[in-house]
Amino acid sequence: MTPRSIIILLLLVTAGLLIWATSGLGDQIIFKNGSTLRARVLESWGSEFLEVEIEGGTIGIPWREVERVILDPENQASNPVPPEINASSAVLIEEDTGRIILEKNARERRPIASLTKLMTAVIILERGRLGDMVRVSKRATATPGASLGLKAGQRILLSDLLAGLLVRSANDAAVAAAEHVCGSEEEFVKAMNERALSLGLYDTRFRNCHGLHHPDHYSSAHDLALLSRHAMSLPFFAQCVR
Repeated sequence: MTPRSIIILLLLVTAGLLIWATSGLGDQIIFKNGSTLRARVLESWGSEFLEVEIEGGTIGIPWREVERVILDPENQASNPVPPEINASSAVLIEEDTGRIILEKNARERRPIASLTKLMTAVIILERGRLGDMVRVSKRATATPGASLGLKAGQRILLSDLLAGLLVRSANDAAVAAAEHVCGSEEEFVKAMNERALSLGLYDTRFRNCHGLHHPDHYSSAHDLALLSRHAMSLPFFAQCVR
């Protein structure tokens, strides 16, 4: 056998092995360099490694090298079964791109209660100075619902009010912060609605900064997903909620 024939044979064998390794049943791991691997996904090791089984052995693949994982891709392609969603409306988006992966009545307008505070936090972070000392008004302390127990005349850092409204869903903190940043809750709500339009949240309208019920105060799963994605890009917000 000539050297040329040996090289051709080796190339054919290598190609056959590659086809074998990337075919057949199993989960599919797609790497960031474009290559793929068929294996059985077992579990993830903390946040760093993906554990998979190959030919009876297990290996850990660093998550930083993985683009995405598709479980049983051939079964999904031939007989796709969407996940059951019990919620009246829902949406799943890709954080990096905003691409919609799954949705159900995603643009249906609904009351949003304390999810209002997503936008409250955004306005505070984009317009306020977290190092400011805020003097709490009597009106803020009279806001019903969850609270920090603020007292009229009390002085508190804006950053502490923001943490309180995000972690404790404190309504008094939301009003106190809103009054400080924009002069009044009414002006703050105008800023919330302007920001909603600039972010493309066309199924959203705010009437207060805390989320207590109002018939003309609403949003949708789609808009809340976009708002959450933007909010998570703000370091203080991400630090508070993670």
